[in-house]
Amino acid sequence: MTTKTWLKSFILALAVILSACSGEAKNTEKKEATKEISEKVKVTDQKEEPAAEPAASIEEEGTYIGQIDNNSIEVEAAGDTLVLRLTDEVRDTVANLEDGSKVSIVYKKTKMINGFSKRLQLLNLEQVNRLPHKLLNMMSMETRLRRKLL
Repeated sequence: MTTKTWLKSFILALAVILSACSGEAKNTEKKEATKEISEKVKVTDQKEEPAAEPAASIEEEGTYIGQIDNNSIEVEAAGDTLVLRLTDEVRDTVANLEDGSKVSIVYKKTKMINGFSKRLQLLNLEQVNRLPHKLLNMMSMETRLRRKLL
């Protein structure tokens, strides 16, 4: 190749590289401006939230389905299956319950950190009466089948 061809190729390559770099700087500036605006909006939204009202406790009777993990239990009440978060006060009571027991529960709804989902926190739990052994076995079998399907 001749010197002119090399020079033209070099200038063309340099122009392509410089144009690519200049576009990236504009995008970076736009991204930074967008971040600043979204942070201001978040701060404004957080300031405008009303103070959290104390949650009223809810009392229901239902059937104790079982313990999900060390912190949660399932209770079927009013046709719904409730997942309740345990407090230290009720852990001992839950440890002595059998699946299928009739229980009276007192719980409250609490907001999670993200503000969208709600958690049910168990405040009090009492066993109402014991079920016959056969019915108890049938309910525990239903619970095991339900857990296998999920």
